[in-house]
Amino acid sequence: MKILLLVISVVLFTACGKPDANNLEEKTQRELQVENGNLERKAQTLESDLRRKQNFFIALEGTFEGNLPVGDKEFKTRITLIPSLPIYNSNRVRTLEEITADLNNLFFTVQATHWNSKGSAVASGCIFSQARPDFLNGQTIATGENCANVYRISMYESNPKEDALLDEVSIESLNNFPEILAHSQNLSIKVLNKELNRIDQIHVVIQPTLVAKTFTTVLKRVNP
Repeated sequence: MKILLLVISVVLFTACGKPDANNLEEKTQRELQVENGNLERKAQTLESDLRRKQNFFIALEGTFEGNLPVGDKEFKTRITLIPSLPIYNSNRVRTLEEITADLNNLFFTVQATHWNSKGSAVASGCIFSQARPDFLNGQTIATGENCANVYRISMYESNPKEDALLDEVSIESLNNFPEILAHSQNLSIKVLNKELNRIDQIHVVIQPTLVAKTFTTVLKRVNP
């Protein structure tokens, strides 16, 4: 009789302690749903960050030209900014890996060209790949081993009434770097938040490798 009671107790204990297969499957499904929901929210956050940063590239994409005084000579300067990636337009929810790859591969290709303003056909310049912007400051630094110059490109917006950029006051203004930086930061915030869709002027600081002096100029957009 004791043996029979012991067997019954073991069977009951085993039955009570054995996990229900249906409950286990439901728990697994709930955990997967929570995990997928977290991944989707993270993907949406990264996608939103990507779109904000691409606003920066859209606003600056294009060609800018202007005059560059160097001593008693004056050169023409052209800078072209080319984004590395087009905007992704689709309703499909992308994976984290896809979005992260786009974020990691966002940069400008920068072409800088200089020539004599008197119309000489001879020009010099450089092409820089993978110039990554500082979104906080609204600046892009273009540098390369095969180029003698380093270019610091800032978002800029001058007074529309002030067209002569080479007078004494304008030169002082162009060399007021803290003010330029604050202005560029403000414009960058507007661009990232899509309050401003296009930048029509850029402030450029050119630092030659073999000359101690730096040169500054403002270039205006020449393409629509």
